[in-house]
Amino acid sequence: GNLQKQSPWNAGRLTPTPSTPAARCSATADYNSTYDDYDVYVESNQPNQSVTVTGSRGQPASYYTNSSGYADVYFYAARSAAGEQVRVRVGGASCSTTL
Repeated sequence: GNLQKQSPWNAGRLTPTPSTPAARCSATADYNSTYDDYDVYVESNQPNQSVTVTGSRGQPASYYTNSSGYADVYFYAARSAAGEQVRVRVGGASCSTTL
């Protein structure tokens, strides 16, 4: 028998759909004694998205990531909040850090 090999590249001529990378973020926080608040630095793969930082102490704070997915969010909490965990939500990603 004369079996012809089928090239996988010709089968159905499907165009691959680009896979969207999973949303991710990471955050660090530094106390700013000048303003008596915390700078929460957010790094993500979520450009131009809303960022919300929430914690058990301090007011929820929001900002937006830049075109590279970075943001510096001012989280107003007293210095005594050091050690508290805050949650960060940016686009479809969430992460946390410690003040």
